[in-house]
Amino acid sequence: MGLAQQPEMHSDLKVSNDDLPVSFAGSLWNSPAADGAVTAVEDGGKTVQLWLGGLPPEVLECCGASVFSSVSSEGDRLLVLRSRTGLSAKAQILAAPARKEGKLTAGELVTEAIRVLPRNISLIVALDSDLERIERVDATSAFATVPQVSAVAGEQSADCRFGRVPSTTVAQISSAQQPAFDPSRYGLFSLGQTLIPNTDGDRGEAVKVAVQRLTPQLKTLLAAKLLRLTAKVGSSRLKVRAVLATLAPQSRVVAQRSSVRAAEAEPLEPLSAEIEQSAGFELLSKRLSKRLSKRLSLTQGSRIQYRLYNESDRPVYFVVFSLDSAGRLLVLNPDAKNTVGETPGAIEPGGNLSVPGAGAYGSKVSGPIGLVETQIIFSEAPFDRTLVALEGGMQQVRDAQPIRVLLNPLQVARAVLEDLHAASMAGAMNAGISTDDFALDVNIWATLSFVYRVIENE
Repeated sequence: MGLAQQPEMHSDLKVSNDDLPVSFAGSLWNSPAADGAVTAVEDGGKTVQLWLGGLPPEVLECCGASVFSSVSSEGDRLLVLRSRTGLSAKAQILAAPARKEGKLTAGELVTEAIRVLPRNISLIVALDSDLERIERVDATSAFATVPQVSAVAGEQSADCRFGRVPSTTVAQISSAQQPAFDPSRYGLFSLGQTLIPNTDGDRGEAVKVAVQRLTPQLKTLLAAKLLRLTAKVGSSRLKVRAVLATLAPQSRVVAQRSSVRAAEAEPLEPLSAEIEQSAGFELLSKRLSKRLSKRLSLTQGSRIQYRLYNESDRPVYFVVFSLDSAGRLLVLNPDAKNTVGETPGAIEPGGNLSVPGAGAYGSKVSGPIGLVETQIIFSEAPFDRTLVALEGGMQQVRDAQPIRVLLNPLQVARAVLEDLHAASMAGAMNAGISTDDFALDVNIWATLSFVYRVIENE
């Protein structure tokens, strides 16, 4: 939601640990990673009600007839999503184990097996409520001419907001402030009310002209949305890990991300122990708020590097994208040599490499103050379609740096999904899935994400 968000947990429940609902039961913290839980079994065991609080919000919003498996039955029972309202969903049981015992029961955890995403995903732009009626009419008409972009009003979910730009643009506008707006000066904002870089126009600009001007940024935002839909950490079967480190002005590890099955994943035991030692909810809320509100910040001019580790028993391919604080989608060229083996474009089992490569003095943190989001996407199969889309679609932006701005971000993002879909065909067929949509097998890919704030060098 942006830099101003202060995460909090709220509940009207006044209960002991033993009475906590399934979403906060001990199983959430002490059991294997999961994406949801069974809340009810219906129709004589043919259908179940699910709670899907473990899925990323953007994935939950777009997922179609995705397939889930029971954690305890280790994939014997497959459940296909049939309908969803909020975090609650109904699923049909596709397969059952040969044994008769062990039927699904309420409270049992489930995890994604095949993620199904529609091919016609659109960018949803909310029209600011402060716009005049004629402005909203013109904006709706203008956005309708941009492929895969639609405008909505009211309380509908959206990816960004179109509205007037404050007369004094700041990095973050708190909800308590009521800035003065320039007449007929428009831009795009994040849902956290942050002006998206390089989207503000000139005074006196017509709404339709503003939308036409914003078309390249809209494509970049849609591409970033598609890449975020690969987010997969909690129940990925791929054992991978990534470390973000600074090389200058000092050498240090800044953050680490890993799939749960990889070594050295961040433990949850400290939280679990505190839940057991206390009444539970109030202390849990404070601890989570403190943990989630920590902001990873890097100063302008710092040199950074990502170290990627393959802890699986097979070669792993990868691509690295970054949405920088200037609103550009970049690709970081994986040109480093492997520490184990020489398979082009792959990290061998037990191997690791650096991005940018060991021969480069890291990547310089540049651009305006704001947020940077990096997606590291791993796969068991090569990114053939992605590499084709990248050819001729990049522009070098930093001297002697293996970093490129994507000139065709939407085509590249679609190619990534196509590559993951192609690599997942065998798993989808084994699950009995036949679909024209993207079907992504959790066994073959994992995406690790880093988000940090660029701040001024003191």
